[in-house]
Amino acid sequence: MRRIYRGARRRLKTISDPLHLKLMQKSRLYCRWHQNPHHRKVHLGVLIISIFALAIGFSQFLPGNQSVAHAAGITKYARAVGGNWSANATWSTTSGGVADTVAPTSADDVVFDANSGSVTIDSGTPAARSLDLSLYPAGKVLTHAAGITLSVGDASGGALNFTGAWTYTLGDPSSSGISFVSTANNAGAGWNITWGGKLIGPLIFSGVGGGWKFQDNLTTASNTRGIVHTAGTLDFNGKTVSMGYYQSNSSTARTLTLGSASVTVSYPNGGVYV
Repeated sequence: MRRIYRGARRRLKTISDPLHLKLMQKSRLYCRWHQNPHHRKVHLGVLIISIFALAIGFSQFLPGNQSVAHAAGITKYARAVGGNWSANATWSTTSGGVADTVAPTSADDVVFDANSGSVTIDSGTPAARSLDLSLYPAGKVLTHAAGITLSVGDASGGALNFTGAWTYTLGDPSSSGISFVSTANNAGAGWNITWGGKLIGPLIFSGVGGGWKFQDNLTTASNTRGIVHTAGTLDFNGKTVSMGYYQSNSSTARTLTLGSASVTVSYPNGGVYV
């Protein structure tokens, strides 16, 4: 580092010397400082720190060193490479973008679109504020592993859209579930839930103060699984609902609106519990 310092001094000598002499004449403080026997060591230290700071700053722009977006409450896109829901490498903050964020949380809106690959809801406690697969193309697959419940909603969101010709594969029709936990009701309108003709695993609607409104028909994948409704307002919105059971034996206030809905329960030993 001393060689760098001396070399830099030699290269800048013709520029710095006139300025140095002028400051020595005009500034008493500058003159006193350069009379200090330790001023050269201080200059060397400042130069070393400056070089390291510049090197660290520059390294942030090198490939693979981009900062990861950890902020909550953002939109996250499934990347073209696909992968496991729990893996950070599966997600981007832009459609078709690089891996620059972490796996979704309950505060994040999740989008699958034409630039998304096949994804597996694999482990842990997967969650999203909302989930939109309406632009997910045919040929792509969302696999929902057995024993895993996907949580959808928070205090300000809770919509789900499964529209499209893509494939929804259940690892186990009896345990690959979705839990709607929003504690808001979309200003009284309810969060739109669109099943897109997919066979669905067990469902839970449990958000106190939440509201959900079916936009199309629902069919559960197993006649031994259906809907558990323990809180909030659930509106079948006049749609056709075919399920194993409807269970709502809870002490929490809740409302089920049927309208002109056609409801079929097929659990072998009876399918309505209120």
